[in-house]
Amino acid sequence: MLRLAFEEKNIKAKTILFDNWYAASENLKYIHRLNKVFVTTLKDNRLVSISKEQGYIHLQELTWTSEQLQYGMTVKLKEVPFKVQLFKVVAKNGDIEWVITNRAPGSIDTPVVQDENKVRWFIEQLHRELKQLTGIERCQCRKQRAQRNHLLVVTMLGSRLKWLLKSWAKHFIRSSTTYGVIICVTSYETPVFVLTNLPKKLHKHCIREIKLLCYGAA
Repeated sequence: MLRLAFEEKNIKAKTILFDNWYAASENLKYIHRLNKVFVTTLKDNRLVSISKEQGYIHLQELTWTSEQLQYGMTVKLKEVPFKVQLFKVVAKNGDIEWVITNRAPGSIDTPVVQDENKVRWFIEQLHRELKQLTGIERCQCRKQRAQRNHLLVVTMLGSRLKWLLKSWAKHFIRSSTTYGVIICVTSYETPVFVLTNLPKKLHKHCIREIKLLCYGAA
């Protein structure tokens, strides 16, 4: 996927964000060879080394100074020839997230890394919402054009209705009310939409927006 993005699609991104599922040594080395910056997380069982004498140890065994908690710790990962900056990000509930980047030591601190890592979470949230709320995977089309139409309409509609529901909530329903589930399914090249659990006052507005997005007329 990375090779397709950079070598064939010629993507100009300078910073790559991804979770620990893709933090394999081969991916880290490939991004580093491209002179790109990566920001990712590590699983708790990942081994790191501070010095040759100490060898590789688990992340939980590291001892942190106050300065290292602020600006990170330089460590080496197994099977990765270059060193990375490791940050210990502690959430309010006590959960610990181990974040690494190949930026130069001292060039970034923990709050900045935390903000960059949050951007990755927004992307994951978008993908989860598309899968769970819009029915994006339910397309039964076989033609590529129909599949592209489905993806485009679902993405546009999901983003638009999400914004509208937040806006309409101020006028029609209380903020504590749970929004209804939005399901979007396409049959061949004709979009079919089903809205469930929506308040009556919102339902007609959603139908109108759907028609505007799909057909250009209400």
